Amino acid sequence: MPDPTPPKPMKAPVPLSAVPGITPAQIAALATYWIDSVQELLTYADDVADGRSHLMAVLGLDAAGLEGLIKRARGVAPRSRGADKQREEEAMAADYDTGAVPPPPQMRAGEKFDTIPFAGALPAAVNYADRLPPARNQGARGTCVAHAAAAVREFMEIQAGASEAHEIDLSEQFIYWWCKSKDNLPNVGGTYPHLGMQCLADIGAVEEALWPYNARHRVGDEGQGPPPEDAPAQAWRYRLKRMITLDPKDVTSLKTALADGKAILFAVPVFNSWYQNRVTRVHGKIGMPMPDEKANGAHAMALIGYVDDAASPGGGYFLLRNSWSPWGFENPLGPGYGAIPYAFLAAHNMSATTGDRASLADVYLRDNEAHRGETPSRGERFDSPDLWLRRRNDGQEGHEMAQAGQPNYLYVRAWNLGPGPARKVKAALFYAPASPAIWPDLWQPLGETFFPDIPVQDSAVAALAWTPPDEGPFCFLARLSSPDDPAQYEWSVRNDNNLAQKNRIVLTLGPGQRGEFSFPIRGLPGKVTLMELQVDRRGFPRGRVELKMAERPRMRGESRLIEDEAQWADLAAQATASEQVTLAITADAAAQPGQQGEVTITQRSGALLVGKLIVQIVGR
Repeated sequence: MPDPTPPKPMKAPVPLSAVPGITPAQIAALATYWIDSVQELLTYADDVADGRSHLMAVLGLDAAGLEGLIKRARGVAPRSRGADKQREEEAMAADYDTGAVPPPPQMRAGEKFDTIPFAGALPAAVNYADRLPPARNQGARGTCVAHAAAAVREFMEIQAGASEAHEIDLSEQFIYWWCKSKDNLPNVGGTYPHLGMQCLADIGAVEEALWPYNARHRVGDEGQGPPPEDAPAQAWRYRLKRMITLDPKDVTSLKTALADGKAILFAVPVFNSWYQNRVTRVHGKIGMPMPDEKANGAHAMALIGYVDDAASPGGGYFLLRNSWSPWGFENPLGPGYGAIPYAFLAAHNMSATTGDRASLADVYLRDNEAHRGETPSRGERFDSPDLWLRRRNDGQEGHEMAQAGQPNYLYVRAWNLGPGPARKVKAALFYAPASPAIWPDLWQPLGETFFPDIPVQDSAVAALAWTPPDEGPFCFLARLSSPDDPAQYEWSVRNDNNLAQKNRIVLTLGPGQRGEFSFPIRGLPGKVTLMELQVDRRGFPRGRVELKMAERPRMRGESRLIEDEAQWADLAAQATASEQVTLAITADAAAQPGQQGEVTITQRSGALLVGKLIVQIVGR
């Protein structure tokens, strides 16, 4: 994660405490709006429409009292001279265009948000500014959505190692043309924010060299199409595997996506308190809107990091990349970059979209028999048919229990959706003690295995020899990767078709024979958990099933469960605490050799599915 501790957005702020006569209460009141320097106080008074009336309301001063405070502030403020002054005045004279059209209520009805998993605690800071190409200028057109979408997609290529920052340059013109062809707003400058990423998901984008951007507006020709004849055929190279829609006001969700290595297209209202603000135009620092301030349009940009900072509204600020010039030219991250408080997005953000990068070859593992590589996957995801263990290297399918003290062989079947052949595919394999609740830090590396080239719509099988440390039982996880299709996530099976998990135990029992094994159930990381353990034995209608654990207060159900379906509920567990459970199964006395059955153990916490463990009973 590059540059985890970026500098503050202003290089040399003069603190408000330097102003003679200003009170601590007034400093605290201004901090609510992220005004913490003399420079910001003065630009609100001098440059922002209605800025003085807003300041009087915030500070509890009349006109004369505010004038006295401003006069004292000027006495300690630094003054720009020469070239610096000229650049400031050029920025103040710029008439930036925007272009994010707020979606109407009917377009948002029933909107569902995705979540991105992240293993462990979020870092205190994330910064990708030095991995991106230089910020670009949208000029006099309302193309901010296209510029933000292009920045997000370019970053995906850079993150995947498929391009260098100085090489990648996608056509904002192509993205904007597509958006205008879909938004039914032919005479409106700008477009709906979500359409930028939707373009990348549906058709992709072309490179700037094929269709260069024109920064000048054409009356009556908002989209400036059609594209070059071969543009749609070339656009697939930069399409998305899937578009991800985040809750725009959920700060934790946005931070999680950034920590996971994604940039985000977002859109916020434009308030004069930051649009006309000299500090914002020079340093890229966007403050909170003033009380009862009305928005004047909306603007899309790209989030490229964040910083936890207790002194900022909401406890931190996001790092952003804009598409205006000159703007933010004194920001430490470079021209065109800026910062916006967590609290601003929590209150006003109207859209947040990102995605997963598509590739020339899309390798995948099935989560279940019906799975064909779609993400997120649907149905069961704890018993992949493409991952199984054999005690001998016999090439046979059918999962077996590991045998300690000798080589076992873990088999993996990889598939390729295309559109091109998959080359240099490998699988990283992991194991963990069997449990329905396996947190990321519990997976232990088992090794890597490699595949031959996999043709489009075909599969290949590879195996890895492994000597288990004990009899287990164990669960397994596989993570595919290739130069064209690196894994998007480390552990999230549902959200990445490069991952698959095998939580299956096999018990071989003769008629009337009893077998048992123990496994842990765990509380959720970071908090006290009320767990629910469900036992579904409908796939094993005969015989006995016993589930035992130490007696617990508030436990409902019995320690011996022989009904068709039963559960323990309200099992309180400390964060990540482990409770040992023993499952004993007695085969029916009339069971026939080869006869099979299944018992499924499911752990939940409220509505959250924590995990499953499948127990297969095979007659001997």
